[in-house]
Amino acid sequence: MKIRINLILSLLVISIPSTSFGQTNVSGNISSNTSWTLLNSPYNVTGNTLVEENVILNIEPGTVINFESNTSMSIFGTLVAQGNLDNKITFTSSNALVGDWGPITFYNSSVDASFENGNFLSGSILEHCIVEYGKGITASSSNPFINHSTFRYNNYRVINFTGSTDGITKITNCDISNNSGQDLLLIYIENSDSNTEISYNNISNNIASGYSNYMIFSDNGSMYSNTIVSNSFSNNSSYYSLFSRPTDNFYNNTVKNNLCNVISRSANIYSNIFQNNENGYIIKIDRLQGKNIYNNIFVNNNNVIEIETFENGGKIHNNIISNNDGDNILRITGEGNENKIRNNTFVKNTGNNIIYLANQVYGDMDIIENTFSQNISISGAVIKQALYSNNNYTDFNISNNNIINENADYYYWYENPYNETGFTFNVENNY
Repeated sequence: MKIRINLILSLLVISIPSTSFGQTNVSGNISSNTSWTLLNSPYNVTGNTLVEENVILNIEPGTVINFESNTSMSIFGTLVAQGNLDNKITFTSSNALVGDWGPITFYNSSVDASFENGNFLSGSILEHCIVEYGKGITASSSNPFINHSTFRYNNYRVINFTGSTDGITKITNCDISNNSGQDLLLIYIENSDSNTEISYNNISNNIASGYSNYMIFSDNGSMYSNTIVSNSFSNNSSYYSLFSRPTDNFYNNTVKNNLCNVISRSANIYSNIFQNNENGYIIKIDRLQGKNIYNNIFVNNNNVIEIETFENGGKIHNNIISNNDGDNILRITGEGNENKIRNNTFVKNTGNNIIYLANQVYGDMDIIENTFSQNISISGAVIKQALYSNNNYTDFNISNNNIINENADYYYWYENPYNETGFTFNVENNY
């Protein structure tokens, strides 16, 4: 009987280590291929950590990495952090304080992500990761793949790509939410030689303060199929924009309930839904440089479009603009050439004017084949134009517009405060 009891106790002692997890402190250089395992998790980063060139750091699903205050990670080799849907890899602060650690920085010698037919093959990757309470990710002349990851409670530059590279910059299927702080930038991409894809992300509930003029900047590529909801600037300034430049092509996005200007740089903007945005214009662009704004739905926003200058044939066409209010629904303030506002539908909007053309608007401008219905023009005009004596309006054409049940004193009103003469423009066949 005594022997049997000892045997049972011995078996119990042997079984305990196989079900318990360890804890590992790390700092300094990683000079050979290394795996951080779930078994030895959490990993406590007690000092700055560096993955050397030609070295791979592989992190297993479910692993937790705790960074002490003001510590960071530098990647000169390869970081492979691939969690899965049920076992995410977490990069976090040991103190749970916003901006407490970081960033994770990928340098020029780090191995870029490579793809075949759009699918990831090899290189540096963060997939099914959580990055929180830090300063996010920086890629300096490098291109890690960022996919299916959560970025929350970070500040400064959350996802930051700088420097020229020949690779592909992809940020896809991520949740970028609840980040805040001084000079916050959610996504900053300034690598002009790469092809950028920002797609299928949720970007929501972020608040920028201080001198942040915008939250997202990308100088090339495409931004599509994202959901962008309830972002704001703490001072509610109408000069600040969610996007300084939303890549070359901004399409199929849903943009709702944001408290700021949305887009402030030229891009092809199409097939988006803009709804319930306030405290600025949806699109406020200095120069629409050969780009088009088309097939969008603008509904229940505070102001819609303001463009200073058209260049190289920019067009606004085939948009539905409905139930918006503000100073002017569409405001054009500068000159241009070969420009067209065409085939748009303006329905049930309320503004001083539905379209306002400031006194510097001239050149080759067509406002044609639009439909205006049930709008309320507080200052009395569906289309109001201010004239200026030094401008040439010979190629100015407002014609073939359909105007139905408007609450306005005038369908077209030209403002000529100095009673100047000699203007020639075409306003005909509007019904």
